[in-house]
Amino acid sequence: MASRRYSIVHLYRAERRAIVLLRGAPAGETGPDGSPACFGEVRTRAETLGLVLLPLESDFVGDDEIRLLSWISRLQGQKPVLEEDLDEDFQAALRSCAVHLRALGLRLPYRNAARAHLLPELDAAPAVPDEPRAIEALAPPTVSPRLARARRLQLLSRTHGRTVDQTD
Repeated sequence: MASRRYSIVHLYRAERRAIVLLRGAPAGETGPDGSPACFGEVRTRAETLGLVLLPLESDFVGDDEIRLLSWISRLQGQKPVLEEDLDEDFQAALRSCAVHLRALGLRLPYRNAARAHLLPELDAAPAVPDEPRAIEALAPPTVSPRLARARRLQLLSRTHGRTVDQTD
């Protein structure tokens, strides 16, 4: 599944921590790699669904990771229900991750659930164009002489103070 990537810098601390746990970083808890078993199970089941989790050291977050965050954040909410058609074991693992994050004091914001509505459907194949589009030559932008003069005067006034056109 094709995935867009977003900078991890734009995520809250709780979201970054959840991404690190989903990708497989040790949390000092249980499990062979140090992370809770529920995160390993979510990782495994997500990969069988065709979801892509980026490497641990990646500075970006993919659409599929945003989707997982949205599911976990909805399960942390007051009405922990997922509308997606996921098997019960996967939902149980996601629910365990939500409970574990809450126990760590990490509450995922609801904005993840809102973002998920903008993502492509799980079953949707990546859009491949039938034929490549021709790249059209772009004409350089045209600027009116009056605007160009105003920009020059503004630049001059910033660098040299008052200009000749300014009046008292």
